[in-house]
Amino acid sequence: GKKNGTFTENTGRYFAKKLLETFRYLTQQDILHRDIKPENILIDHNYQPLLVDFGFSNDRRQKESRFIGDIRYASPEVVKHIEYTEKSEVYSFGLLLFFIITGKYPFGMARVSDANYRLLLERKYKDFWGKVELSIKKQLSNEFK
Repeated sequence: GKKNGTFTENTGRYFAKKLLETFRYLTQQDILHRDIKPENILIDHNYQPLLVDFGFSNDRRQKESRFIGDIRYASPEVVKHIEYTEKSEVYSFGLLLFFIITGKYPFGMARVSDANYRLLLERKYKDFWGKVELSIKKQLSNEFK
């Protein structure tokens, strides 16, 4: 179900499961999407999420550290120009799921100057989730976190 422009956690879980099947298939084909964000997810008439816009995708066996995509969904290693891997996709997917359920981003930009992002970098997850829940004015289940 949908409420206030966002999806419930149950609906978010459904989309997560379907999208994870897509990512599993892409990984088996050695493809990294590299631009996971809400604008690249379409919902078809059967309520199936579809991943689109493969313009930045590449073969996962090729080392890539160049930043491309949307900074709001960029993992720390991508921001630091280290290397884009499957872990970067998982990070972006987590932010996508957060947005689907809350309708907001957990931080402004993936930059050290952003207090919430810095908490993630410092692995202060309890502090991070406390600040995020206050900012979105919504209690999130422990399972979601």
